Amino acid sequence: MDYKLDYIARLFRKIAHKRFESYAIQRIWNKLSDDRIHFVTQQYFQRSDGSFALADLFFPQLNIIVEIDEAQHNIEDNKILDAIRSKEITAVSGAVIRRIPICKDPADIDPSNDAKYTLSGINKQIDEVVDFIKEAIADKEKNGSFHIWSGDFLSVEYHKEKGYFSANEFDYVRSIDDAAAIFGIKVKHRGFLRPGGFNLPDEDNTIVWCPASINKIWTNTLSSDRFFIRERKNEATDEERRVIKTNALNTKEKRIVFFKEKDVLGFNFYRFVGVFEIDEERTNQEDCRVWIRKSDRYDIK
Repeated sequence: MDYKLDYIARLFRKIAHKRFESYAIQRIWNKLSDDRIHFVTQQYFQRSDGSFALADLFFPQLNIIVEIDEAQHNIEDNKILDAIRSKEITAVSGAVIRRIPICKDPADIDPSNDAKYTLSGINKQIDEVVDFIKEAIADKEKNGSFHIWSGDFLSVEYHKEKGYFSANEFDYVRSIDDAAAIFGIKVKHRGFLRPGGFNLPDEDNTIVWCPASINKIWTNTLSSDRFFIRERKNEATDEERRVIKTNALNTKEKRIVFFKEKDVLGFNFYRFVGVFEIDEERTNQEDCRVWIRKSDRYDIK
């Protein structure tokens, strides 16, 4: 099976019910005609109030968002919300946002704008966005910062060559052994520092943690915004949980986290979700250890 082909096909299937959005995104992809580019539809972005927003089309390698504005975006209240949302996404991610209006605002009575909302007018807007994306690719190629979305982007070699993990770029590894190999470590299958993890000898008090949601001993819950992980020991007494929390608060451990989850094809891989540290306030308040994301990127040393 060609993983990249299935990935792309399934992303398009996810948006098939959105007629105009699906048309615009598929035309952008076809006009780019460059399978080195990774794209994501309905990408999550954290907002300042703790909620999250969905971007219609996101290019992680370029940090570019394309929003397809259908009729509902012409409602005045939605225009205000869109502006706030775009400002927050840009502040958090640094992403450049380009918008493609599909349907004409009834309040816009300027006939010179009519061409924007015909097929040819929309295609012209799409072509302008495609040109913008191609220029961004060319700029990154010139300064050597463009990383190809490889067909083997799950491999150890791909991650070593890339040189970093990013929570925004859908970085997956197939297994704990692969994660260890990226760091130049051979995992011993007995004697882990933590179940599902291994320590980094060159970094004090730092482990690579590869949790699943549920196992025999622990239940690990990743929040929907991916900013918190709650780690709770199953069938533990109150005293055992108190000791577990106290130890976590005292050690000040840092965790590079790959969380086990299903990808867009339904396969179970480990996705990099960030670098986490113990959240002292929440851990004291709750009956479990609570980890908070401190960075969405880790540079491989």
